[in-house]
Amino acid sequence: MATTVFPVAVASSSSSPNAYSATIPLTNQKYNVVQSFSPGAYTITTSPSSSQATVNFYNGTSVTADTVTVSGTVTYLLSSAATGAYIQTSSGSDVVVTITLVAGSLTPSTLSGTLDTITTTSTYNQTGKLYVLAFGGGGSAGGAQSTYGSGGGGSGYQTAKIVYANGPTSVTIGAGGTTNGQNGNSGGTTNFGNLVSASGGGGASGPYGGGGAGNGSNSSTPPGNGSFGPNASAIIASVITNSTTGGGGGGYGNGAFAGAGSGIGTGGSGSNNAQGGNATGYAAGGGGGGYSSAGGGTGSQGIVYVLRGIS
Repeated sequence: MATTVFPVAVASSSSSPNAYSATIPLTNQKYNVVQSFSPGAYTITTSPSSSQATVNFYNGTSVTADTVTVSGTVTYLLSSAATGAYIQTSSGSDVVVTITLVAGSLTPSTLSGTLDTITTTSTYNQTGKLYVLAFGGGGSAGGAQSTYGSGGGGSGYQTAKIVYANGPTSVTIGAGGTTNGQNGNSGGTTNFGNLVSASGGGGASGPYGGGGAGNGSNSSTPPGNGSFGPNASAIIASVITNSTTGGGGGGYGNGAFAGAGSGIGTGGSGSNNAQGGNATGYAAGGGGGGYSSAGGGTGSQGIVYVLRGIS
């Protein structure tokens, strides 16, 4: 009669992970399993599933915290190699505990390279793998009317994408929106060839309409108040820049809101009884005009960042 000794190693291959099983004879007693476990994600199961297993991986003087199965299973991420495991079960006898490597461990690293900044419509001549962060132009604000202020323009939308350029790439920088009477115009779309596109922020409408949609201003405001500019938009390509841009602040009969964002661009401030402030920097919205037919501020143009030489 064949004799089986646990743990038993299942032969590994490129298409099958390693699995190890141990039969735990008695409940509420710690057992030591000597086996090398590489870093990675493991699924621990019990049979029968009604028995709860507590597993601690160890290596030298280091022991992991309790990993406990629930309804017969649990997934655990082992961050460093282990030379064995302690196993304890809560009920039953001869409970089979199986530890299966379901995914190897990967070590992520941030991207690095040479950063190029494009602020004019032009041709970009670098080729290869590129990480592109593009912003559309900021929207302009609307003009005030009578006692009603105007909302601020929205900041330009942002798009981040890793692309491959085989040759020179035509770049179009979206223009900032301008004010047309009581209505602000949207900013222009920024294009990095046909690979990356970022829309412009929406324009705010007067006399007290909301701001643009591009990370835009709050469009729900009572009469007499311009809408408040949005919070600074989060930059999703933080490897390129941690700076922000933002929409314009709303104009208001008895005060005004400041625009959002800094670093890339800052939305124009809303005004009280005067012309709204123009956006500064890039991809920011204009500030709303406040009270007595004051005009709105203009948005600022878009921008493109390119990280080249990435691996």
